[in-house]
Amino acid sequence: MLKTLKSKTLFTLFISIGGTFILLFFFISNDYEKLAKSQFKASSTMLSSSIFQTIKGSMSSGDPQLIASTIQEASTIAGVT
Repeated sequence: MLKTLKSKTLFTLFISIGGTFILLFFFISNDYEKLAKSQFKASSTMLSSSIFQTIKGSMSSGDPQLIASTIQEASTIAGVT
């Protein structure tokens, strides 16, 4: 099958390029997954801090209706229960 130097060189080149593409795909997908997880964690931390500060501010007013409406509005945010 691989009798000439040209065919051996091309075969080695294709195998090397294929292996490089596979490794590159693995590294990119792995780093993207880490980036997505860290961004999700940062976003959810920011959202929970924002909701906490809003409810804390309404509680400092002392008005029960304002507190209830703030909690009701916060519960309408997607993903917040």
